[in-house]
Amino acid sequence: MPNMRLIIVRHGETEENVSGITQGHIHGHLSKAGIAQVKKLAKELSGEKIDAVFSSDLGRCIDTTHAILRFHSSPVHYTRALRERSYGVYEGGPHTKFREDAMAASDTPYHKLKPKGGESYVDVKRRVSRLTSRLPKRYSDKSVLLVTHGGVVRCLVSIYLEIPLIRASQIPTPKNAGMLVLDVSGVRTRVVKNTLVNLPRST
Repeated sequence: MPNMRLIIVRHGETEENVSGITQGHIHGHLSKAGIAQVKKLAKELSGEKIDAVFSSDLGRCIDTTHAILRFHSSPVHYTRALRERSYGVYEGGPHTKFREDAMAASDTPYHKLKPKGGESYVDVKRRVSRLTSRLPKRYSDKSVLLVTHGGVVRCLVSIYLEIPLIRASQIPTPKNAGMLVLDVSGVRTRVVKNTLVNLPRST
């Protein structure tokens, strides 16, 4: 059965990551370390076959994508579908405030927790699924790069590795400029390479 190779990467470290700022739909700015990370990632990917690129349309992912495309002439699609989870009223503030309020809302499962004006992980998985459901047929026997964010990585793990969202949403923060390579078929998804995320043991 035909496979689609999926290369999932998270953007490089941002100044906001370092400062503990909740970014969500804020564009963010790559830090010096983040710029070095994406340059290294781009070199690692320079020998990979990439037929198409789908990237979040937020600045930190656009900058990461631009670094990778120095070695490729693949068509790129910037899309809101791969944006980070919206944190609503918490965006631009300290992430500790969101964590404190999330812990206080202990009667709501974390994957269903929706900040005021923002999204839950259920919402994010729904919008990401609208994109991923179209990929296998369009890119059968091809290789697709997704450049995205930590929260979306968790949802992609839930989608492709069939991890319940309640578990995937609790995965530790994926590594900046890390890479998860999957071979996706109609039968099963195989992990080819992983420097991005600590997967639950059952996978």
